[in-house]
Amino acid sequence: MGVDFLSCSTCSAGFPDCYHDCCYCSCGECFCSDECAMLDDANEDIEDNETTCCICRGEHCTDRLLINFLLKRCNLTEEQAIDLYKKEYNYEK
Repeated sequence: MGVDFLSCSTCSAGFPDCYHDCCYCSCGECFCSDECAMLDDANEDIEDNETTCCICRGEHCTDRLLINFLLKRCNLTEEQAIDLYKKEYNYEK
């Protein structure tokens, strides 16, 4: 059985999936500790009293969520942004 290494959705620290302090939220995000996850299973706004984390509740934003927001705000697809990046740094095809 192998070990996967993950990155904390809050602090970006790397940790193995067998790390004793790591935790996961029902949204799929993983965290290196309860402190980073800030899990809350008493959130009344969520149906079925589902456990939520700081990302579910909008208290923290991952890099991926931020990038997707900015791409949408700038009317760009990911491919268009990559092309702009390549042109800016002379990595053209």
